[in-house]
Amino acid sequence: MSALEGFEGPPPAAESRVRVDPREDAVYVRISGELDLALQDAVDGELRKLPERGSALPVVVDMREVTFADSVGLRVLLKHEVRSRERGFEFALIPPRGQPGKLFELTGVSKIFKVRPDPDPPSDAAKAADRASAGLGTDEPDPADWLSRDKG
Repeated sequence: MSALEGFEGPPPAAESRVRVDPREDAVYVRISGELDLALQDAVDGELRKLPERGSALPVVVDMREVTFADSVGLRVLLKHEVRSRERGFEFALIPPRGQPGKLFELTGVSKIFKVRPDPDPPSDAAKAADRASAGLGTDEPDPADWLSRDKG
């Protein structure tokens, strides 16, 4: 067995983890991986270009592939939320799942952003994995799912 066996190589460049996807209804900025200091400049740079691209389309940050976020990541998003209010364009998020989603809830920033619904809601298995990674176990109902519970 060589010392490099199983080594996946360097992490992907920050630019490859931030993709801009212009559509008819909005400009989507898709982020994957860890939204932290290493990705801050790439996210900030892409968001700073919008909506100056000559479009009044909403900017939607798709965070479904974000696996980790910290205060630096939140700061970048909040900065552009304020910018959108100052410049009069819509800025919305497709919220993250797992740890980043819990961070958004615990800090209260989830109440600041306009939220777009997840076009591909997570499966029950994905929900269980998110709960387990957040230390909530998998057998108890998720307190965040109170809206979907039967009120009967």
